Amino acid sequence: MLNCFATERNRYAEQYLAENNLARGSCANDWHPIDIKEVKKFLGLFFLMGIVHKPAIHMYWSTDPLFCTPIYNAVMSRNRFQLLQKFLHFNDNSKMPVPADPSPDELFKLSPLLDHLFTKFQEAYVPSWNISTDESLLLWKGRLPFKQYIPSKRARFGVKSFMLCEDSGYTFSFKIYTGRENVAPAVEDLSLSEKDVADLMQPLLNKGYHLYTDNWYTSVPLYKYLHRQGTLACDTITSKRKGFPE
Repeated sequence: MLNCFATERNRYAEQYLAENNLARGSCANDWHPIDIKEVKKFLGLFFLMGIVHKPAIHMYWSTDPLFCTPIYNAVMSRNRFQLLQKFLHFNDNSKMPVPADPSPDELFKLSPLLDHLFTKFQEAYVPSWNISTDESLLLWKGRLPFKQYIPSKRARFGVKSFMLCEDSGYTFSFKIYTGRENVAPAVEDLSLSEKDVADLMQPLLNKGYHLYTDNWYTSVPLYKYLHRQGTLACDTITSKRKGFPE
């Protein structure tokens, strides 16, 4: 993954410099390729910003005694960090689907990172008996064609994900909602909400797990499907849910 970070950032920087006639004083003219060692430094400083909070990026490199955090200047210069941030990239723009594509990949620019995380989450840990599925909303207020508004969530505006988690909170599987239906043929007879659960559960079927859902997903067809796949399931239902006895 670190190789991908370095390769795609270097590629995007080359594309940007080739396509833009930059002014002589532009910081982008100082670009030189990044390697894995520098990727690790960049990520380390970036994660540290989540612990040491300051109101502006440039303040992390301040030499003022009131704001000084010496580790930042010791690792890399402010201009270099901001240049690496500017060229942060995860995929090759030259392979991006055209807008006229009937089923464009809305997550194309992030797909290598998301695919890697999706695989590693399932390789790194085996969840315990009790698991649950629900929706999560990642705060985002910028322009995005699949941005969602869910007033019941703390963020309210953002990117919606369907997540399968262990009772400890560990995320075993996830699916980012982009407005497109993308389900396995094996569960075509289920409704859209039921398919989301069936998709997330595919790696854990026929292994004796116990799934908990909320009333949005609870349904007779889904629970019958899970029972046929050797998986227990239970949770609340609404009194007027279709398919349940009065």
